[in-house]
Amino acid sequence: PEPEPEPEPDEFEELDQEIEEEARRQAEEIIRQQEAEKQRLLEEQQAKEAAEREAEEKSRREEEAAKAKPEPILLEEDGSPVSHARFIELLEGMKLSSERREAISQSPTQSCNIHVSSIEKTLMGQGPMKNGMTVIGTLSENRDIEVELQLPFEANEQVQAFQSNHSVEVVAHIIDWNVGRKRAVFTATDFDYS
Repeated sequence: PEPEPEPEPDEFEELDQEIEEEARRQAEEIIRQQEAEKQRLLEEQQAKEAAEREAEEKSRREEEAAKAKPEPILLEEDGSPVSHARFIELLEGMKLSSERREAISQSPTQSCNIHVSSIEKTLMGQGPMKNGMTVIGTLSENRDIEVELQLPFEANEQVQAFQSNHSVEVVAHIIDWNVGRKRAVFTATDFDYS
């Protein structure tokens, strides 16, 4: 058989051109994909920043709204501190946790009588209350108001002897608000059980 004739030089050129075209197309495609990815990341970043700005704006508006509200009245007209029952009613009416924290920081320490319903281990006790017991009960001055009373760890033995339907007289102040149960959390170091 006769050897095939050598291809003409311009065929080589065409082939080279095709390969070049293909390589250029691929390079363009890669660049286009990179650009699209860059654009996507940019949009993601912008969306994230916008969401953060919106969250900041919202919390700023809430803070301003809280400042604009009248301060809770923590004193009676005669200048004496409001009762625990009245204080709890004020806390119940507050929408913002920041507002509630601010009020709780001004909670008066005063004596009150708590009617015992049950006793449980303190879960989130701080300092001397850590690993102590919590009395769940109602305020004797208003039996509709359920409260928690954290007592110190060193009193555990005495507290475990508490029985329901008995009362405990304490000098206490509110340290927290149990959002789930909608009840004030008191703490006291001195108590008188009857």
